[in-house]
Amino acid sequence: MNVIHFGRDRLAAAREAAGRAAELLEDGDYEGARRAADLGIGLLEEPGAEEAGADAHRRELGRLLVRRVFARFSLSDLDGAAEDARRAHAALDGVVRTGDDPDAYDAADAQVWLAGLLAAAGRDDEVRALGCDRLDRYRAAALTTPEEAPRLAGLLGRYGGAMLAIGEYARGHERVREALEIYRAHAGGLSAEDMALFANAATTLAESLDPGPETAPEMLAAAEDAVAYWSHLAGRGAPVIDWVVYAMYLRGMGLGALDHPEAVQALVDARFVLFSFYEEDSQDAEKLAGLLTRALDGRGEDHYISRDVAVAVGRWMRIRRDAES
Repeated sequence: MNVIHFGRDRLAAAREAAGRAAELLEDGDYEGARRAADLGIGLLEEPGAEEAGADAHRRELGRLLVRRVFARFSLSDLDGAAEDARRAHAALDGVVRTGDDPDAYDAADAQVWLAGLLAAAGRDDEVRALGCDRLDRYRAAALTTPEEAPRLAGLLGRYGGAMLAIGEYARGHERVREALEIYRAHAGGLSAEDMALFANAATTLAESLDPGPETAPEMLAAAEDAVAYWSHLAGRGAPVIDWVVYAMYLRGMGLGALDHPEAVQALVDARFVLFSFYEEDSQDAEKLAGLLTRALDGRGEDHYISRDVAVAVGRWMRIRRDAES
């Protein structure tokens, strides 16, 4: 009996740690979230912790590991994140069997994290072998629950990105397009995290389409969504200026593929935003500068900066100065 009480106490403490880790992730405190998850996982790894119930133990361990994946990824510990994603995927295996299970989202999230991290590591065959059964189960249930729609869209967009990364373009485009459709239908009620995932999915689709006459309209629509949401997040102080510039570049390329007269203006505006925040030691800035230089190819010298873009840059500069002071 004492052992069972011990196990229950550990489980309750681990559950509290998982809740704290989730709160810290929302606040952007990734180091704090990692430490909270470390604490909970450590409790569950102590002898006797499983005595309160193996399924309950595996569920709580899976939840904590998923939260630590996010924290480690955000702290650039990709190897640690991949290992945690694998462990979370294994912990929830066989425990979460239906799409409406309370932990169905975490099970799908673990699978999507693992797919994305394996794809980033170039382990294409493992991504294909992993499949997306947990995502599909959660999707079937979430489509009937409107409040789950943004979370579902986030998973679909991320999984679609993993598919595109390994060259599975048909499957990748299908998932990302579904994500964008859901986001657009719920645009009025998105959180900051949802907006970032929306912008990321839109960027992913826009950059994966060749800027030809047939695909340019879809590329342009996705790029315009990306510009709008990355810009909105920048206006709230998020450090996403590089993403704003890249989305503006993609928009310019989409306009150019349609022979639109504003294509050069769009690229000139993107260059202005980039060099307003240019940092010499930034490899991302160097890459963006190269993209814009090649795209403009000597054009645009007689173009003035768009008023809206100039105003936005001034606002973003004030936000940055206030944050640094």
